[in-house]
Amino acid sequence: MELSNLSPSASELYFHASHNADIHRAYMLPAFLNLQRKFKKGTFSYELGLKLLRQYTLVSVAKDYRREHGSMSQPWHELFTIQDRAEVAAVILDELLCEFRIGNFYY
Repeated sequence: MELSNLSPSASELYFHASHNADIHRAYMLPAFLNLQRKFKKGTFSYELGLKLLRQYTLVSVAKDYRREHGSMSQPWHELFTIQDRAEVAAVILDELLCEFRIGNFYY
C-alpha cells in the first residue's frame, strides 16, 4: 500500500507516528530494531511484522494521538479503526523493508 492511498484518518495516524520524535523513540524504534534483528537473522515474517506494528506499536501511537489531539469522550479505537491501523502498518513496514533491502539499518 502507498501513502497516497491512505484514508484521511490513517494519514493522520501515519503522520503522527512518523513526525514526532518522542513517539519514534518510545514506540517505533523498539519495533524497528526488533524487525531489523529478525531481518538480519533471516527469520523475518511479513505477517508477524504487520501484527507487531498494527496490534502493539500503532495502538500506543493512537492512544497518544487521542491524548494530544482528541476529545476525552471519544475512545481511541473509534478515532482509528482496525482498518486504519492495518493500512498504516502496511505502509510503514513496506518503507522499512525497502530500507533493509538496500542495507540501511539502524545500527
